[in-house]
Amino acid sequence: MNNELNFITTKEYKKFEEFCNSCKDYRYIGLCYGVPGIGKTLSALRYSGWDKIKNSYDLNFRNFFAEPESISLPSEVTQCDTIFETASTTNTPSRIEKLIFSSAYALKFIKCFNSTRKPPEHTLSDQDRFSDIKLIIVDEVDNLKYTSLEQLRNIYDKFELGMVLIGMPGIERRISRYPQTYSRVGFLHEFKTLSRDEMTFIIEHHLNQLGTKISIDNFNDYETLAAIARITKGNFRILTRLFQQLERLMKINNLTSINTDLVNSAREVLVVGN
Repeated sequence: MNNELNFITTKEYKKFEEFCNSCKDYRYIGLCYGVPGIGKTLSALRYSGWDKIKNSYDLNFRNFFAEPESISLPSEVTQCDTIFETASTTNTPSRIEKLIFSSAYALKFIKCFNSTRKPPEHTLSDQDRFSDIKLIIVDEVDNLKYTSLEQLRNIYDKFELGMVLIGMPGIERRISRYPQTYSRVGFLHEFKTLSRDEMTFIIEHHLNQLGTKISIDNFNDYETLAAIARITKGNFRILTRLFQQLERLMKINNLTSINTDLVNSAREVLVVGN
């Protein structure tokens, strides 16, 4: 099941979207935190559209110069004003700066080409490079040391744009120990697990993808729903992985419906934690 094709706009995503828009509009640093697997990264990619922009740039870079007429760019190019990056454990201040600057250039390059069918000049100034950017989203900021966080703050100060830092619970307490960075934080957002109603809705959506349905009026179906809810605990990633295993087991056994036994069998091949 393709995550992009099956993206579901939940209440939590709408809250995240509003949070990012506020950081963009007011040019604040925003901190977003939540436990693993609840959809933070997927939501950030959906909001920014960065995976499509970056893939288009990487795949077409040579053709920008050699065969410009062959390039077809995604429609999101004209609206994109956000870049997205993931911090790794090896990021130094110079590396994080290079990463952000390279992404800013990629967006400028592809947007310029989209409007003129020509790449931008090689002598782009830093301000020109960031002229189309209103928000920078950095995921997994737990990996960054203090000096790299300070480098992000320097970029934020220099270009006067919004910034969203995404991490695990506790990142807000850690950054509060760095007054220069924390004083620029205007918004905090806790990304929460799926509500019970959202769980039911998403489960029904996945079941439709599998070509089967269940009814809460049927006790066996109710038990199946309860088993899925108990295993996944509102965690979007675990829910998706569980249904991937259910799909696999249904194909192997030529089944057209699911039950508690099948759900437990799918559970046995997953590592879902406590």
